[in-house]
Amino acid sequence: MVSRAKFLFLLFIVISSSSDGASSIDDKIGKSFLERDYHAFELLYLKASNKDYFSHSSGAIVGYIDFSIAYKDERFFQLVVQYGDPNFPDDMDFTPIFTAAMNCKFDKVEKLVERGARINYLSFSQGASPLHMAVLAGCHDVADYFVNLGAQNISGNNDLPTPLELAIEQGDEQMIAIVQAAVKNGLGKR
Repeated sequence: MVSRAKFLFLLFIVISSSSDGASSIDDKIGKSFLERDYHAFELLYLKASNKDYFSHSSGAIVGYIDFSIAYKDERFFQLVVQYGDPNFPDDMDFTPIFTAAMNCKFDKVEKLVERGARINYLSFSQGASPLHMAVLAGCHDVADYFVNLGAQNISGNNDLPTPLELAIEQGDEQMIAIVQAAVKNGLGKR
């Protein structure tokens, strides 16, 4: 399985190399977004009717919130999180909170939750939850936050370990203790 970061990087390469000039409004928004030209992006984005994603002429669909999570320029995230759907799934059926969790972006996780992101969302394609991502990435503060909000120790796929099983497999004692709190609170056992 390709990692999420690698997938987004490859998507960036495909999108940025597949068009010599932006023609549609989506292409123009996408071009300014991918080139990290905030001023051009802001003007186009605020005029656009679709605030969740742009469709590139190559056929790729890129979620604004999801892609902006890794940007160093926080203005992109602050803008798109105001208007975009925090539960908009990508092609792998992951919502932006998955990306924020796997990148240990606690401040963005908090903002997404504030905007209504579902912490117990299970992706149809993988059966994973945002808590799975936090455990896999070793993001203790994010995992603890999820557990305190009622994240469940469940998996939507019998082949996928629960978050607690993942923490045990990784041998991360601190993470094991965090996720065991969810189990002790009766929030999911396989």
